[in-house]
Amino acid sequence: MKAIELGKLGTVRVETPGSFAIVSDLCAEWNENASRAKLARLCAASIGVCWGKDNTGKSPPRYDFTAADPVGYGGAVLDWLHAFNVPMSTVYEAGGKLIGELFAMIPTESEVQKAEDFTEPEAEQLTG
Repeated sequence: MKAIELGKLGTVRVETPGSFAIVSDLCAEWNENASRAKLARLCAASIGVCWGKDNTGKSPPRYDFTAADPVGYGGAVLDWLHAFNVPMSTVYEAGGKLIGELFAMIPTESEVQKAEDFTEPEAEQLTG
């Protein structure tokens, strides 16, 4: 993750969220059957949670990961982005890319299995 373009907000630095729970929350809500309204909110939420700490003094609302409500949070970020006249197409494009990167952070079943099956080879014992 490096940067995204957000209309009048310009180039915005993005970073990985500090909590895996946040990543899990967003990815758990994303599915192909979700309404466009829900997808818009999740795209906005991904922008909010990935917002870099050193971006020109502007920052979206903070995500309360104890509430586990990425859709509600996405609505707040969507309103915040709208106040800066960020077009919906930009929210979908930038947020969609970010959510894709967040999904890549979720370990797959095969990755977990591979990690569980991995054992260090025992050191050779030399007899002298």
